Amino acid sequence: MSPLRFEPDWSRLLEDFDSLHRKVDPLRFLRFDFMLDLLEASLPPTFTALDLGTGPGPLGKRIVERFPRARVVLVDHDPSLLKVAEEALRPFGRRVRTVKLDYSKKGWERSLPLRRFHAVVTSLALHDLPRSQTSTLYRTIYSLLRLGGVFLNSDGILWDRGKHGVGGLFDRVRTIQIERGYRVPREAFLRELEGWWRPLRRYAPLKEALERRDRVAKTWRPPKGVFDLPSHLSSLRRSGFREVGVVWQQLGSSSVVLAVK
Repeated sequence: MSPLRFEPDWSRLLEDFDSLHRKVDPLRFLRFDFMLDLLEASLPPTFTALDLGTGPGPLGKRIVERFPRARVVLVDHDPSLLKVAEEALRPFGRRVRTVKLDYSKKGWERSLPLRRFHAVVTSLALHDLPRSQTSTLYRTIYSLLRLGGVFLNSDGILWDRGKHGVGGLFDRVRTIQIERGYRVPREAFLRELEGWWRPLRRYAPLKEALERRDRVAKTWRPPKGVFDLPSHLSSLRRSGFREVGVVWQQLGSSSVVLAVK
């Protein structure tokens, strides 16, 4: 089949992305359900949410599926992942909007289609931001929320800056869980993830974006000075949130932080 005529199965790509990440993060679906429970308990039936770093849209899709009167704006800087989200969530019509933005840059919020949101959510999107950018982003998120609005950040946030004590215990637990077959090794996950990208590489309109993504990936290095969990909480409080707390903690692997304006 000619690359120009090839069209990926966008819904299948989103489903496979979700299932693949569950192999390395077994409680992923349960954690997402819990986040939606928090939204239901905190917000009116009709609300708007901003999904930062949406990727192919797994969390945003869950929001519009569960809450029929909700609207979601999906933001990501990666056009290939955002294309999956746009096409896979197209059946939800005007309730879903996708916007290509780099939220690590100053003034990104001025390009959003809405000025205020009832909720800002994010999953596995902020852990690589340096301290200064994280603090700036939290202040921006605070400004985007309506009074009483909530920010939910689900991410692999370090308990502390070192590998000692409870903060390093998860490394040993993870080894045990891999040996039990409860989760797959990260190396196996990365190999399967590369296979997930193959249909997108055959889709001609994304050729330049994926080539650019590959170039960036070859030179990317983890930033120094990222926040640990206590620093995230302190930064949120300094940003003005009246209530801040950890509402989910999976032994150093994944935290959900809730902040209320």
